[in-house]
Amino acid sequence: MLALLIRRPSIDFIIGGKQTWDVRGSQTTIRGRIALVPRGSGTVTGICDIVECLGPLTQDQFRNNAEKAALLKQDARLGRFAHTFAWVLANPHRLIKPVPYRHPSGANTWVKLERRMERKILDQLQPSTPQAESVGDGEPFAIGAIVSVWYDDDDGTFIGLVVRTEGDRMKVVYPYQTEEIEIAWLTRHDEKTTNRWIDNTLRVIVEVEEASPSQKEAFQRAIPAVRRKQLLKNGC
Repeated sequence: MLALLIRRPSIDFIIGGKQTWDVRGSQTTIRGRIALVPRGSGTVTGICDIVECLGPLTQDQFRNNAEKAALLKQDARLGRFAHTFAWVLANPHRLIKPVPYRHPSGANTWVKLERRMERKILDQLQPSTPQAESVGDGEPFAIGAIVSVWYDDDDGTFIGLVVRTEGDRMKVVYPYQTEEIEIAWLTRHDEKTTNRWIDNTLRVIVEVEEASPSQKEAFQRAIPAVRRKQLLKNGC
């Protein structure tokens, strides 16, 4: 997940739903959910979606939409930037507990958050309810368990369903955004370390944990219950 650095008070207006334009001097092609960081705070305090980028804005466009940037019409004047763009934001949420992160030197606009930071953020967006998908007596990798598989490269994290187990191996099905399904056999890497496994397709070591509530919800949206039952029945 990417985090956007924004000065106060703008970031408080955005998280509070009072500001839907973040006025910038450049375009952005980024879309979807991002984290929000008050500049200089070292913590993530909220999230929102970038849904559009408008511009370059004319003076009339900026003035007529001043309230979207939490400005008065007389204060919406061009000139700060060579070209003015509006990053259009939606669906803001304030985190109950700010999440600290490690700020890289020189980062002025965007910060790429570590996966564990992203999980802490997304977990706060879910209601506090029992984890109905837990399987077995504390055994997260039983058949039917929803797990997160972490790759230490650009592939990131995949959320999967354990459909078969054989000794120290388990077969995991995980979806992509294209809704294609890929099947991988994972072999336990070390009996003393329960979350380290080997992806036998890519021949790399991965970390496997029980999925968080937010990850489970995402997986359930991607693969409906009927499809999950079919996968478990067939064992792929």
